[in-house]
Amino acid sequence: MNDFKDFYVSKEEWQLKASYPAKRPLLTILKIVFALIILICGGSTYYWVREWGEFSKDALRLIIKDKTSSLNKKELQYFLQIAHTLRKDDLIQKLYHQLLDLDPENSETLINMARFYSQHEQYEYALPFYEAYQKKNIMTADVCFFYGKALSAVGKDQEALHWHYKSMEMSDRYIDNFEELLKLLLKINKPYEGLSLIHYYNTKYPHYVTYLGAYKVQFSEMASQIGNHQQSFRVPELDKHYHIPVKFSLLKEPVMYLVDTGASVLTIPRELYNKKIDSALPTGQKVELENADKVRKMADRIFLSEIKIGSIVLKHVEAVICDNCSLLLGQSVLNRIQMSTDHQDGKNFLIVKSVQ
Repeated sequence: MNDFKDFYVSKEEWQLKASYPAKRPLLTILKIVFALIILICGGSTYYWVREWGEFSKDALRLIIKDKTSSLNKKELQYFLQIAHTLRKDDLIQKLYHQLLDLDPENSETLINMARFYSQHEQYEYALPFYEAYQKKNIMTADVCFFYGKALSAVGKDQEALHWHYKSMEMSDRYIDNFEELLKLLLKINKPYEGLSLIHYYNTKYPHYVTYLGAYKVQFSEMASQIGNHQQSFRVPELDKHYHIPVKFSLLKEPVMYLVDTGASVLTIPRELYNKKIDSALPTGQKVELENADKVRKMADRIFLSEIKIGSIVLKHVEAVICDNCSLLLGQSVLNRIQMSTDHQDGKNFLIVKSVQ
């Protein structure tokens, strides 16, 4: 029997070993489940940190509080900073609305909502916030610009024009607004107004001449297509002066003239006349001119066959050809058109009409 002692298994040991196969699968399953839980939690944490970055803890705390109770104004503003930093647009929109629920007339929230929708070109949603803001606040140049752009986008062009001019009055160096104003004038077919604005801007800011060149060409082409049926137009007052486009019969593009009620005739610098602007020749008569500084000079009298003041055609127009003189629209032209001033779109305008 001793030889077989090592192989002897008692009844108790046999029962214990027989139970192992039943326990092993259960233990294995528990280990797998536990590993999966760790993996899922680890994966969720990884993606959460990846999405929220350095704001992971704060975002989790704010989201949990938002779900269980409500965030106060300070918490909403902080959460908005996080959302803006991470560019989470849906969250930004939701948080702004929550801020408005707390304080419906808060100016900062109103204008931020308007800007948010404008930046995403959702102008129909932006307009109510601009309107609510402008009723109780002083409008700045940039707010006027964005408000005008939103109005134009939904087809309210005349209202848009008002706000773009408002923005220009506050800051004429704001090139984005100026360019948007030109686009709007092209849209509503106002070439003479556009040409007047471009002349002013190019004179005051010469470095924009090339940049605005394409707009000048578009307005000039538009003016040439209008014909004689449009018998009135307007130009804005710029630096207390009015400039009107004058089209000579043989010249392709109009020339901008300063309206000068103190000048007796239309003046043509000799270098301009030498470009063959009209078929007429000087009469041979000499005329003495005196400028605002009381400086006198001699000029050659001429009767131009035809000119266009905006869209208004005038024939047999008296003018003078002079050396180194300014482009002045004097009484020989002004007496043959109707002029009046009006305050429109937040600005003074010269309204020019043909004489009936």
